[in-house]
Parts: sequence; structure tokens; C-alpha cells
Amino acid sequence: GGDEMNESVLVLSLVSAIAFGTPILLAGLGEMMTEHSGVMNLGIEGMMLVGGVVAFSVSTEYASLPLAMAVGAIVGALVSLIHAFLAVTLGVNQIVSGLALVAAGTGFSTFFGSLNRSALAFKLPISSLEPVFGEGVRDLPVVGPLVFGHDWVVYMSWGLVAFASFWVFRTKRGLALRAVGEDPATADAAGCSVTTTRYVYTLIGGAGAGLAGAYLMIGLFGIYQHGLTAGIGWIAVALVIFA
Repeated sequence: GGDEMNESVLVLSLVSAIAFGTPILLAGLGEMMTEHSGVMNLGIEGMMLVGGVVAFSVSTEYASLPLAMAVGAIVGALVSLIHAFLAVTLGVNQIVSGLALVAAGTGFSTFFGSLNRSALAFKLPISSLEPVFGEGVRDLPVVGPLVFGHDWVVYMSWGLVAFASFWVFRTKRGLALRAVGEDPATADAAGCSVTTTRYVYTLIGGAGAGLAGAYLMIGLFGIYQHGLTAGIGWIAVALVIFA
């Protein structure tokens, strides 16, 4: 019956692939926007860890998971601001700046996670992310778990993909963004502020990474461990470069 189909190895594998692909999708989507503006931010791993650990800390104190996710996104954006300042304003090599962010972010998250008053390894989020749809729909054969079995962050990530695609390729702002990335001198002559555009989209990339880290720690694992991203940020970078 439907239950046996839903519990087949293939369906379960696909469901977990969607769940574990979500942090990569969120981080990669943000990075793609940043890259379109002509900035390469290799610091995703660091931004994910810092956003994740602060969001996780919030989730152990407050039951509001949207609040925790929002905090993760804001913290990720703030960390990316360092990269924007170094790479865009000071003209530091983008690769060096990004790698520095990874090192600093990894160190900070380990330090923050092991402070005595809040050793996060021993704490759990107050509430957990529940599937959006009811059991009736989730029990449908194959389609149920694959399409209707997820929490709101997964659906939000799908919506963000559609929105980002529309924004970059179908709007005037998106055209300006691509112009800044592909030919900054011409974009500048046409009245687009190259610096502002790069700052804004580097912040968006940081927010995506922070959100990804938050979802990874709160939604997928529900625990904090040092270095929990385990290279997911690098996978996101690689996917953006190949895409």
C-alpha cells in the first residue's frame, strides 16, 4: 500500500536528500546573488557556523523558531559585512578575505558554543520544526512525503529560488546587478553604484549562509556540535561555481 511505498529506500533517500539539500540550497542561492554582483565570497562555511551557533543559542532560550532563523540570517549578513568591507572597500584579495572569514567564523562558533554559561552542546532547541501539512496529505503514496512532508523552511527555500530567478533575470534591478558583475565600469557610467550593489548582495549572500547554518543546526540536527557544517559551505561554493 501507500505506507510501504512511502517507506521504500528510494523515497526515504529522496526525502532526506531534500532536507539535507536545503542548507546547501539556501547558502548557494545567497552566494549566487553575491557572485552576480562580481564578488566571490568563499567565507560561506564561516558565515554558516556563526549564524548557526547564534541562532541555535536563541532557539534554546525562546520557543520562536522563526525568530531564531531570522537571527541566524542577520548574524550571517553581519559577518559578510566584514568581507564586503575588506574586498569591496579596501580591495583586499577576495579569496584571502573569504578564507580568513572561514577561519574566524569557525573559531568564533567554537568559542561561543563552549562558553561556560551556555555550553550549547548540552542544550536542545525549545521547540522543533514541524511539517507544514497534516498527516492525511503526508501519507499519500510517494507524493506525500516528497512534496508535502517538509517544514516551512524547505518550502520557503523553494519560493526563494523562484523569486531569485525572477529577480535576477526578469527585473530592472536584476539587470543592474548583472551589469555590475559583468562590466562595472559601464554600470557605473549608467548610474548604478557598483559599491552599494556589491555591499547589498554580499549581505544577501551572508543572510542566506546564516539561514542555512541555522536550519542545519536547529532543523536537521537539533543539536550543537563544533564544526557541524562539515564542509557543506564548500559544497555550496562549488555548486555555484559549476552552475
